[in-house]
Amino acid sequence: MPSLFRKKSTKSVAQPDPTLHSKAALYDELVAYLQKASSQLASCTDAVSAAQASHEWRYLANTPPPTTGTADDEAASKSEQHVDHETLSAVADLAKILADALTTKAELAQVNARLADTAGELDKTKHALATAQADLNASKSATAAQLATATQAAIAESEHLRTTLDAAWQLVETKSHALENATRELALVTSEARELKQRVEFLEAFKIVVDAKRIERADSGADAADGKQRGLVAADSTATMVEEEDEDEEHDDTRSMGVQTPTPAKMRSKLGIKVGVTVVPRIVVKNVNDEIVVDADGSDEDEGELEVARLVPLL
Repeated sequence: MPSLFRKKSTKSVAQPDPTLHSKAALYDELVAYLQKASSQLASCTDAVSAAQASHEWRYLANTPPPTTGTADDEAASKSEQHVDHETLSAVADLAKILADALTTKAELAQVNARLADTAGELDKTKHALATAQADLNASKSATAAQLATATQAAIAESEHLRTTLDAAWQLVETKSHALENATRELALVTSEARELKQRVEFLEAFKIVVDAKRIERADSGADAADGKQRGLVAADSTATMVEEEDEDEEHDDTRSMGVQTPTPAKMRSKLGIKVGVTVVPRIVVKNVNDEIVVDADGSDEDEGELEVARLVPLL
């Protein structure tokens, strides 16, 4: 029990004292014990008063009258001895009751001292609890303020990120539109380049036909001159000789110009031109989806195309 009344430091008290309930129970127990001791003291006082009254009554009631030393004196003496024995017993009981009363009084003094210490401890505990409650409230307020600040910062950061993402998305959309425009322009340029290429192929095919016609006329003139000079010459022999001469001349011309062109014989065989036979090759111009496609051999590989056949005059 004395350890429960040991004084404790309140400097490091940050939480409610876990022994508070036990101290309160001890306080209630001490109060009950004090009330019981007071009741016992009152009972002892009443008993002492009663003993004193009884002793006086017995002493007065049992006091014998004066005798002359007869048998009555002996009886009175015995009666007095009996009264003295009862008186001594009553005095012993009274002394015991007084001793118990003094002991109870000392215990009550100790109990009062302990109650005073307990009241001081309770006051200190209440003060510590009040301090801890104030610290807890301050901590709650600080935590709430920090939480509010952190929430506002998080909201601001979220708004900033959303703004940044919106700007990035706008940039992506702008770049996407620019890429679509560039793709469209590239398709137009590719279409124009294809159209130019087809026109160049058409001109090259037309140049081949013109060159073939010029070679055919040159061959015809050479055959006529050889017939007049040598007489009867076979047409096939003359054509072969003219082809060889033209081929040699063409090789000389291409070597001097540094251009690799097919020989007249190869061009004639490719275009279906024979000696002594006038052949008019056809150049087919196709209109496919507003694009001009030149097909030099006259073939029609694609289905569903609009064909317009033109006879090119060989002049």
